[in-house]
Amino acid sequence: MNFFNTFDFIENFFPNTPLAFLIFLLSFFLLTTIFVLITAKLIKKDKKLKKNNQKKQLSIENLIEIARNKKSNINDLVFAFKYFNENFKVKQFPDKAFDFFKLILTHKNRGKVLFDIFHNKTVKLNKDFEDQLNKIEKECLNR
Repeated sequence: MNFFNTFDFIENFFPNTPLAFLIFLLSFFLLTTIFVLITAKLIKKDKKLKKNNQKKQLSIENLIEIARNKKSNINDLVFAFKYFNENFKVKQFPDKAFDFFKLILTHKNRGKVLFDIFHNKTVKLNKDFEDQLNKIEKECLNR
């Protein structure tokens, strides 16, 4: 007998009139749509984060391409310089590093910030090559 009372409660929960039933369906579909959109957005964010993490792993060749690109702005060049200082040393590949420095310091969009980073960070981090790095800096300042 108790089972039938429960069934009556469930039956009374559902709308009895057609208008109430339409409102019930509309609210159900609206809530479902919102849930699906939020879930899709969260999945898209996760994919973006994975792509950004993959972009962060650059090689010296990628940095040279940034320096070689005539459309690179000062922010791109500063990023490349800072990335080099954080992840590479000149002694890992001296020839490529010197080419990279020459390309960046003679770039058409170079600025004082680049020379500051070069002099304050790059030269200090690579004491073994200090003379060569100072020579490159002087050559690039005279251009």
